[in-house]
Amino acid sequence: MPVDVTATVPVCGIAAEVLHTCLESLCAQDFPTLEILVIDDNGSEKAQKECRGTVQSFIRQHKGNAHAKHITYICQGANMGLVEARRTGAERANGSHLLMVDADDTLVSPEAVSRLYRAAVTMPDGTGFPSPGFDVVQCGSVLTGTDSAAVAERSKTMAPVLQPEVRTVNADGSLEGLFF
Repeated sequence: MPVDVTATVPVCGIAAEVLHTCLESLCAQDFPTLEILVIDDNGSEKAQKECRGTVQSFIRQHKGNAHAKHITYICQGANMGLVEARRTGAERANGSHLLMVDADDTLVSPEAVSRLYRAAVTMPDGTGFPSPGFDVVQCGSVLTGTDSAAVAERSKTMAPVLQPEVRTVNADGSLEGLFF
């Protein structure tokens, strides 16, 4: 099967149930050609064993799911940081497009990957003719938590870095605009 999108999921210090929720949201996607790479960036053997066990257990539990068949566990061996984990994922990816997902992320819409891919490949420009698409596509995020002060403080560090030709695609598929 040719892969159009590779989701890279760096993991370091994340509880098994959080990673499980992330993988469930990826496996619920309606996008047919999705590959999922779990990049284990845990430093200790115990944490690596737990991460590998979580991924293997998830694959066994979801063996009938087409996406679960395309989950690959990659262990970096040592804690090298998020940037190296993402780089490892990009180097091992088979897809023509990368989806950067953190292990504590949940894609709430089963059409999220399809919508992002459609925006990246071709997006109507208002004339009825398709445009060539975009190099970077960003979607919205929602911070959740029980401590509103902590959530408010965390949101201050999340200002997006927008580059030319970036469109924000909302969960309903609508576009926020073109940013430069």
